Amino acid sequence: MPPLFDLNHLELHLGGKVIFDDISYAFTDERKFALIGRNGAGKSTLCRVIRGEEELDAGAVYRHAALRLGFLRQDENFLPAESVADYLQRDSGAEKWRCAELAHKFALTAELVEQPVAALSGGWRMRVKLVALLLHEPNFLLLDEPTNFLDLRTQLLLQKFLLDFRGGALVVSHDRAFLDATCPHTLELSRGQLTYSPLPVSEHLRKQRDAVEHDRRANVAKAAKMKQLQRFIDKNRAGANTAAQAKNKQKQLDRIELAVVETAENRAKIRLPLVERQRKTVLNCEELAIGYVAPLAKKINFTLEPGERLLVAGDNGQGKTTLLKTLTGALPPLAGKVQWGYNCAAGVYAQHVYSALPPELTAREFLQRRNRRNLNDKEVANIAGGFLFRGGEIDKAIKVLSGGERARLCLAGLFLTGDNVLALDEPSNHLDFETASALAEALGEYQGAVIFVSHERSFAAQVATGVLEIKDGRARRVNGGFAEYVQELERENAENETAKPARLPARNAAADLTGKERFALTKRSGVLERKIEKLTAQIAAQVEELHSAAGDWAKSAALGRELDAARGEKDALEEEWLKINAPL
Repeated sequence: MPPLFDLNHLELHLGGKVIFDDISYAFTDERKFALIGRNGAGKSTLCRVIRGEEELDAGAVYRHAALRLGFLRQDENFLPAESVADYLQRDSGAEKWRCAELAHKFALTAELVEQPVAALSGGWRMRVKLVALLLHEPNFLLLDEPTNFLDLRTQLLLQKFLLDFRGGALVVSHDRAFLDATCPHTLELSRGQLTYSPLPVSEHLRKQRDAVEHDRRANVAKAAKMKQLQRFIDKNRAGANTAAQAKNKQKQLDRIELAVVETAENRAKIRLPLVERQRKTVLNCEELAIGYVAPLAKKINFTLEPGERLLVAGDNGQGKTTLLKTLTGALPPLAGKVQWGYNCAAGVYAQHVYSALPPELTAREFLQRRNRRNLNDKEVANIAGGFLFRGGEIDKAIKVLSGGERARLCLAGLFLTGDNVLALDEPSNHLDFETASALAEALGEYQGAVIFVSHERSFAAQVATGVLEIKDGRARRVNGGFAEYVQELERENAENETAKPARLPARNAAADLTGKERFALTKRSGVLERKIEKLTAQIAAQVEELHSAAGDWAKSAALGRELDAARGEKDALEEEWLKINAPL
C-alpha cells in the first residue's frame, strides 16, 4: 500500500541549531506512532512541516491524494455566542445526528451542546475541537499535545477513541502512560535524526537504556583485555623467544573494537531541600466552601498528614485549582476553615506562573532572588544544574527561554525557598519525560507534605499516595490509590457510553414510525451489526495479508483494492446503522 505521506530528506536549521539532518520516513494509514524527543528537539516543528506550515532548508513532504489529514487546531475558530451544536455543524458540515453521536462519545451532554463554546473551560473546549476534528473523517491524525488541559476522564475517552480509530496517527505528548496505551510504535527525534522503533515508548526507552548499559559494560571488559594485551606486547616484543607471541597478541589487540556509546543528552538530577518531617497534621479543612462569587464546591472536609502526597483530581471546571488557591491564601474561603499545622510553610507552583517571569532577568538573577535558604553561589548553581541550567545556560535571559525552560526555572526557584509543604498545580506541564520523571522521583524522597494537581497519568501514578476527588460540588477521599481511581473512571466512562446520546435540535426520519416499522428497523439494526462485525474481522485479516505481501507490487495493488472495497462497504453499513440508531 502506498504511503499517505512521505518525509523525503528533510533538512532544517533554526538559530544555528540542527533540527532535521536529512530525515526520511513514510507513513501509512494503519500505524499509530508516538513522536518523542527532548524539549526543543523539533517535535512541534515536524508537525508544522507535515501540515505545510513551516519552510524547510531542503527536502519535501510528499502527500498522497488519498490523505485526509486531521490535526488538532491550536487556534479557536469559534464565533461569538456560538453554541457547541452550531459550531460542530458549521465546522464539519455533518448532519445533526452524526454530530450528536460523536459528541456523546466525548461526554458532551444534551445540556452542554446547547451552551456557548466560549463559556466552556479549556478542557471542555478541547473536547469540542476533538469532536470537530473527527467529524471531518480523517484517515491520519496529527495530534500535538492532545492531552494538554484535558482532565483524566477525558484523556481516557480520547485513549479509547484512538484505540478504536482505524486510521494512522502521529501523537506528541509528555504523558508516557497515554502514549504507551495508544501508540504501538515510536519515532524518536534526537540531534536532528528520526529513529523508528517497533515498540511502545516505555519499552523503547527501556531497551535503549539496556543497550547503552550493555555496551558500556562490554567496553569496560574490552578495555581491561586491551590493557592486559598491551602490557604483554610491551614486555615481550623485543625478546628473541617471545617476539612471535607478542606479534600474535598484537593481532588480537587489533581485532578488539570498542562499541560506540553515544553520549546521552543532559538529564535532570533534581534534589529537593532537606526539611524536617512534620509530626502532626499538616493541614485541616472543615466545611470549606471554595469559589469566587458562587461556590464551586462546599462542605469540603479533609486532612493532609505528614509525608503525604495528595493528588487533587476531578473533571475540568470542578475547582481543583480553586482549591489550591484557597488553601494557599490566593483566594479567601467562601465558608469554613483552612488550618495549617504549626511551623508549616507552603511553597506554591501555580499552573501558569512560568509565563509571568520577569523577562529582564537572567536565570541566575531570578534564582538568587528566590534564594531564601541563604545558599552560596555554588550551591545555587548546583540546584540550577539539576534542572539543566548548566554552564552558560544559567546566564541566559528569561525572555529567550522556551516554555519548558521557564517551567524548570520556576521549579528550581521553588526549591530554593526551603518550604516544608509543596502545593503544585500541574508541575509536570512542559517537562519532557526525563525531567518529569526526575521531579517525580525527587518528590517521592521529599520529607515534607505535598498536595498537587496533575492530569499526567505517569507523573500522578509515580507521586500520589492518596487521591482527593472534587465532583459535583463535593470532595471525597478515593478508596485505594491512583490506579484504583483510574479503574473507577474507566468503569464510569463505559457506563456512560451505553447511555442515550446527547440530543441536538433535530429529529431523525424515524421519529413518527409505527410500532411495526420500528420493529423492522430494530431487526435491520441487528443484521447490520453482525455484518459490520464480520467485515471488521475480514479487514483485519486483509491487512495482515497485505503486510505479508510487501515487495510484491502486483499482489499488493490487488489486495489494496479489495481492502478499500471492504472498508467502503463497512462504512456504508455503519452509516445506515447510525441513521437507524440516531437520537430522536
